[in-house]
Amino acid sequence: MKRRNLTLTFLAASAALLATTGALPAEEGHRGPRGPRAERGHHARGPMQALGTLDLTEAQREEIKALLETHREMIEPLHEEGRMIREEIKTLTEQDAPDAEQLGSLMLEGKALREEIRSAREASWEEVKTLLTPEQLEKLALLEEMHQSRRHERKERREGRRGRTPHPEG
Repeated sequence: MKRRNLTLTFLAASAALLATTGALPAEEGHRGPRGPRAERGHHARGPMQALGTLDLTEAQREEIKALLETHREMIEPLHEEGRMIREEIKTLTEQDAPDAEQLGSLMLEGKALREEIRSAREASWEEVKTLLTPEQLEKLALLEEMHQSRRHERKERREGRRGRTPHPEG
């Protein structure tokens, strides 16, 4: 019981620290197709950006567009739930004596929700891949490999600036 209380206290303190440093986005529109990044033209990132380089047929474009729209409609309620959880966490951490158990519970809910969204996104991406030709899949694999390589290089540069030694496993 004592260990559980210690864990919950730690979670509460962590959440309070995150909320006060602004690490938990409290405003709507932080991310997503309707957020400020979209206004600057940053709505196509990551794997979806690679689709633009694959010479898709009109039929493929339409199928992928429909699939992604279905995915967006399915995930939007999850994003809304996440916004509500973040708002509850913010409200709770602004109290003089936040309930550590409630805060810990909300943090765990948020984590489970993020995992659910990630799984749905990955499943959607795998479904998109089934619509591609073998040549397009080959080109996509090469693009993904290049992306991972650049990502690894950026990570090494960041760690170098911070005086850290890169992790041996990558």
